Amino acid sequence: MKALIASIKLFEVNINKAFFLKIFLLAIIIIAIISVKISCIKTGYQISRITDELQKVRIKYESLRKIEYKYTNTGLLTEKSESLGMRHINLEHTFYVK
Repeated sequence: MKALIASIKLFEVNINKAFFLKIFLLAIIIIAIISVKISCIKTGYQISRITDELQKVRIKYESLRKIEYKYTNTGLLTEKSESLGMRHINLEHTFYVK
């Protein structure tokens, strides 16, 4: 009888250990899932921030391209120079001095 009671108590201890082990593993799995989700959310925010920065850089680039076009377009430069009273030089009458 004592052996039966001892084996039942040992069985109860094993059940308690198994139960706590299952709870512990479940907690670890839940923590792992939550940490992965938090990491995904952080990465999403980083992607969004980088996308916004890229859009700002694109806008700035286009603005600089327009300014470059304004200063390098020969047609616009010719117009501007003629409006200031400048004229084209004749290359036949140009002398280079050393």
